Amino acid sequence: MVIGAFIIFQTKGFTMFLAIAIGIYAVVNGIMTLSAAYKAKLSDQMKRALFVRGAASCLIGLLALLLPVLFVKITWTFVLYLLGIQLLVSAILQIYLSVEMRRLSLPIAASVVEVVISVVLAFLVFTMPQEIGMTIVRVAGFIVFSYGLVLVVHSFRTHRVSDRVL
Repeated sequence: MVIGAFIIFQTKGFTMFLAIAIGIYAVVNGIMTLSAAYKAKLSDQMKRALFVRGAASCLIGLLALLLPVLFVKITWTFVLYLLGIQLLVSAILQIYLSVEMRRLSLPIAASVVEVVISVVLAFLVFTMPQEIGMTIVRVAGFIVFSYGLVLVVHSFRTHRVSDRVL
């Protein structure tokens, strides 16, 4: 609950943290994609597409991670645009990979969902970066606060029930 309240009321400080956390996620995702490209028994074109996707994710993740730290004046909007670009690149490459997977008779439902989510998020980022950035942060704060409140209420109910049993 306290963390949720902090997020809601200290939005600017949390946005820096969030940009760095998203950067870390993008780097880890990129490394995993590069690893999959290296290990997978796929066609050279599919491996190349996975490699490009993983490298782009690592590069943009590193930028999202390092730029706010190195240049304090870099805005949240710039980081969101970088992430929007990464979402679009990822969606485009995932479309290609889905077509190839379909050709190999592999299931593509998860890939289609990933493409749709990536395109929708990229659209939101590019059309209203400031609003979506602050909205994401505030929604995250509200969710964390609400979850904390639910845990507190649940602990009181559990405590009350355990008192009646004893």
